[in-house]
Amino acid sequence: MAKFRQPKNTIWWPVRVRLLDDNGTFDKDEFSAKFRRISKAERDVFTAASEEDISEMTSAEQKDYVKKFHDRIFANILDWKLENEDGSALEFNRENFEMVLDVPEYKNAIISAFNAVQSGGAAKN
Repeated sequence: MAKFRQPKNTIWWPVRVRLLDDNGTFDKDEFSAKFRRISKAERDVFTAASEEDISEMTSAEQKDYVKKFHDRIFANILDWKLENEDGSALEFNRENFEMVLDVPEYKNAIISAFNAVQSGGAAKN
């Protein structure tokens, strides 16, 4: 008989990044991030925030919205295994997190990985 087990509260998960190169093709990069799994109530807050219509916001409201969104993601990533171009470890902290999120491909990959962790998705090879 199967046994009920509570899922782990934190999990290392692959973050797969597709970077467009000079030839119009994609280079694939991957790193791992340690995500905190959140409750359904917390997921509902994310969903509601994601569905806000930012096109009707003022510039200041948009900046505030983006900052709050980044705060929510940052609060649920505990660490990462990511390197600088020279091979040295890129420390997980707020400044580096914001620098990485400034690159749309990395931001999209982090959000996709976060969503996969929250939905219990399988990591693809």
